[in-house]
Amino acid sequence: MWHGMTGEAEDKVLKQCSFPAICPSCCHRDAHIYIVKYTELRGGCWIWCSHCREFSHFSIRPPSYWENGETEEPVDRSNLSALPIRLEEQKEVIDAYMTLHYRGMDHDLCEDCIRNRNPWDVVCPGCHGKNGQAWLDGPCLFLRCPDCGYEVIGGSFYAPCERDDQKYRLQILSGRLSKEQILAVGRCLKLPVLEVKKSIEQDKILSRELYLGSAMEAKELLERKGILCELLPKPRYGKYRECDRKMEIHKE
Repeated sequence: MWHGMTGEAEDKVLKQCSFPAICPSCCHRDAHIYIVKYTELRGGCWIWCSHCREFSHFSIRPPSYWENGETEEPVDRSNLSALPIRLEEQKEVIDAYMTLHYRGMDHDLCEDCIRNRNPWDVVCPGCHGKNGQAWLDGPCLFLRCPDCGYEVIGGSFYAPCERDDQKYRLQILSGRLSKEQILAVGRCLKLPVLEVKKSIEQDKILSRELYLGSAMEAKELLERKGILCELLPKPRYGKYRECDRKMEIHKE
């Protein structure tokens, strides 16, 4: 029985470039990914583990270097479905193909965020006219056509940053910090001062794990105090700070 994979597990598999990859959920080297490119901005991605049977299927923006055409793909697109049943049957061929071509995701997720397309023109599912309009209000997508009166509301539409359940950690880049700055790091991350001091001296990543919203706030707070730092893994949200359309995302 196939069951859903978490967003954090998805990210960990997508960071690997040799397949089969290590599954973050069961720790077996039985994880696979498969990417299909439809347009420059739209593609499909499947991630699954042959051992624990976790899987995920979602739309993505393909990597900028992804140039494969339909004739080169190892799986006939007509055989694809949300569940990775046919993909599992051809996993050896897919693993070889992805190991050869895949070098990781590389684009800024804010560039094609669903909240930056608000509103946008769509083809009406009712009359097939081109005057339909869609817009987001919170997690709800509204679609309305002025020509035929078609109207529908759908839920669970979230921006990438709103779905991000990755845990982030901070690394201090400033070579020397004053006592006041070290105390500020400890207070900000709720870490013992001696642990903070030792981590900075040994050029180690701080142990505190934070969700995206809290991690971004902590980084901004420390930078206002003159403490240069970076988040690891590096978030791919170039416009996160200035964005006024994102919803409140989970924090500690």
